[in-house]
Amino acid sequence: MGYRNKSFVIYLYIKARRFMKQKDIIAQRYDYKYDVFVSYSHLDYDWVTGPLLNYLSNELSLEVCLHQKDFIPGEPIASEILRCVESSRKTVFVITRNFLASKWSMMEMDIARHHVFHDDNDTILVILKEDIPVHEMPVSLRKIWWRIVCLKYPQNDSQFEHELFENKLSNAFK
Repeated sequence: MGYRNKSFVIYLYIKARRFMKQKDIIAQRYDYKYDVFVSYSHLDYDWVTGPLLNYLSNELSLEVCLHQKDFIPGEPIASEILRCVESSRKTVFVITRNFLASKWSMMEMDIARHHVFHDDNDTILVILKEDIPVHEMPVSLRKIWWRIVCLKYPQNDSQFEHELFENKLSNAFK
């Protein structure tokens, strides 16, 4: 049972360890350092750090957490994922086939999913960058599909569809 739910066991271990170290966890829970933590495959780096980061940072004036710039070197990756998810008002997953093939991306998704249910809030936003049917999504994402905001990135270069996507994205952060 522990092997099948290893991400949950890791999540509980990290949460318990952090709880023991922090005296004022309740006050910290509502004091977000970031507006959004963006989870993506390193193979999608150019799009995430280009158009998406530009839109979130410049157009929406959001404080964006990315693992390249915000993870503390030398700290365990799982602990840093949890710290960034907890320190962010929202978590955005950029779903591509590359993302679905990454073990770290799946761990980020599991930690965010457990965080959503632990704190009983709706903080997950999914951007479908590629046309991937729901039945091909990981089980952990399908279990919470009803509880997330999902935006489909335009597959063509239509100005109208891009503006519609950006409008929906900005509304998700209001």
